[in-house]
Amino acid sequence: MTLETGLAQLGFDLLPVTPEGLLTSVGDILNFDKRQDRPNEKSYNPLEPLNLQALSPDTEALTHRGHIATRHTNDQGEEVRTRLVHLGLSRLPGDYRLYALPEAFSSIRNVSRNITCPHRVTLSFRNEPTGKQNADNDNKIKDLTKTVNSQMAILAPMAEDELKERKALQKGLLSKEFTIASMVLTVSLMTDKTHQKKDTQAAKESFSHAGLDIIPLKMNQPQALLSTLPFMMSEGLWSDCKKAGRVRTLKSSNLVNFFPLIMDFSQLKGGVLLPTMRQQISFFNPFTCGSDNQNIALTGGSGAGKSFLVQEIAETVYAMGGKVWILDKGASYKKLTLSLGGTYMTHANIFLNPFTHLGAMQSAEFEFVDDDGRPVDPMMEALDNITALFATIASPYVPLTAFQQSVLGDAIVTAWERKGHQVLVDDVRDALIEIAG
Repeated sequence: MTLETGLAQLGFDLLPVTPEGLLTSVGDILNFDKRQDRPNEKSYNPLEPLNLQALSPDTEALTHRGHIATRHTNDQGEEVRTRLVHLGLSRLPGDYRLYALPEAFSSIRNVSRNITCPHRVTLSFRNEPTGKQNADNDNKIKDLTKTVNSQMAILAPMAEDELKERKALQKGLLSKEFTIASMVLTVSLMTDKTHQKKDTQAAKESFSHAGLDIIPLKMNQPQALLSTLPFMMSEGLWSDCKKAGRVRTLKSSNLVNFFPLIMDFSQLKGGVLLPTMRQQISFFNPFTCGSDNQNIALTGGSGAGKSFLVQEIAETVYAMGGKVWILDKGASYKKLTLSLGGTYMTHANIFLNPFTHLGAMQSAEFEFVDDDGRPVDPMMEALDNITALFATIASPYVPLTAFQQSVLGDAIVTAWERKGHQVLVDDVRDALIEIAG
């Protein structure tokens, strides 16, 4: 199985690196512009060297102890100034899991712990030769065994614990459960002079809360920047990072926990822009989310934004050419309806008389049947429904007794026989008074 096939089976969508893509990637790092919200693909001239096409011609980079100050002119002719701050691991954590790295970018449990500026996490790694690692580990085991079985064990109290770890490592290497790998982790912050200290401190606190201690790479900013560029680590920069003490050795099973995976649901099918809890871009549309059921349930306290979210969904559906009907109880959607040129209907000027269409129903020439196909008297069905309606009006909280419903039904029939489809509620009241009198 090739690396590309393995990553594809895990759900990683891979694209071949083209000259245009390489130029765009390098340009977005070295010519960073915070006002740019998407990659602007650069054109490629095969007759010119790549290094002359990646950057703006007037690009300058000034190296400082704790950052690199860059300046260039963007495509709109505006001068852009940026400070690139690179941070690295101060030490490997004792306990770390794959789900911890997204927590470093943006914490779900504490929204104040997140990286406050555009950032980039670069992980460079390689597997070390297994044979050499086995030999080195065996030599360590021999030395530790001698120490533990001698009087020197008193002066080295941790030797026995290290021996157990070395034997477990030996077992894992022989069974090919894992291999020994090396890695270089770099966190790059794209900030400016005004916010540099605040953004750097926020990144350090966010990573520290997630279990990773990172520090600014003093006097190593150029090296850190070069290590984030494509193909640089394999061209001799790896040994340079090793001399600077930035290369960390660990098991391959632990290495995967440092992969910069956000693990957020990506929904880019259009709809309402709803950033995820990790501050990733996502869109929501119940009609295109892939489900066979478009119903949604929305709950929240007063003022939490329920109506606001539904308004956004309604605007999205309307903008896509859809039709929207809303049953509005609290007049939350009146302004939205009027601003979109819709029709807003209220009960203020609407009066319904349940007797209005009884005349047409009585004079109908066709036969009425129920769901089972049996003939029914439409007038009796309608009057039963009207009786239930008047019962609710007369006693909305306590149901009427059978006798009360019977008397109410007689009053409704009496009023109907007197005035037909022009019966009013007052006429039903008068009929009830007559029956009671």
